[in-house]
Amino acid sequence: MISNPLKLLEYFNSSDTFHGIFYRLGAHYRTTASGSVGTEQDITVAQIIIHENYFIPLVRSNDIALINLASPAVLGDGVGLVCLPDTNHQLPFDNLNTKCWATGWGTLYPNGYPPNTLMQVSLPLVSKQRCENSYPGRIDDSMLCAGLDGGGIGLCGGDGGAPLVCEFDGTWYLEGVASWTGGECASPYYYDVFANIRALRSWLSTHIHTIVTPTTSPQNPSSPQNQSSSAIGKRNIA
Repeated sequence: MISNPLKLLEYFNSSDTFHGIFYRLGAHYRTTASGSVGTEQDITVAQIIIHENYFIPLVRSNDIALINLASPAVLGDGVGLVCLPDTNHQLPFDNLNTKCWATGWGTLYPNGYPPNTLMQVSLPLVSKQRCENSYPGRIDDSMLCAGLDGGGIGLCGGDGGAPLVCEFDGTWYLEGVASWTGGECASPYYYDVFANIRALRSWLSTHIHTIVTPTTSPQNPSSPQNQSSSAIGKRNIA
């Protein structure tokens, strides 16, 4: 999720290192062997800034990191900026008629294989109180929950770091970054848990220094095509 041509937002895994790794931007296929859309950019990582209170006070609290790229991304087709949250817009908790979207290359079922193409899924936001009922003592303000009570759609293995975007007045905002989930993929009452970007915005602002506001909105994913037959209801992004 690019918030600045030199900055990426990511969840943090304690085993992550940045030596010799790069980020691929503008990709539709998971590997180049699967195909190319011609918009890919591979940029090496210069620095990873980890939240100083990661895992404090709870496991997966403040699960966010900021990635400094070694060179700026070239903005254009396939690579753009996402808006950070605007608190003037109220999040639609527990509203099945208003959903946000997550994207990723995670597996389509537990212990399965990752898809070759980027997938997306629409998820309603879940209030903190309802999420705490499913995860007693494991949810704090740095977390944001999404999913259906009955499960069936959601994130799975390999979707860590997936962006969760919500639309307000035709503009898309980054509201979450996939962190963890309970049970198996998209199990009933085991909601997906994201880093809450609204709660973490002040930390991000401090480390980004300058927040670049996009002049155009991300492409509207509200009409996905090529629905997959996966058990957790993800869809191909055409």
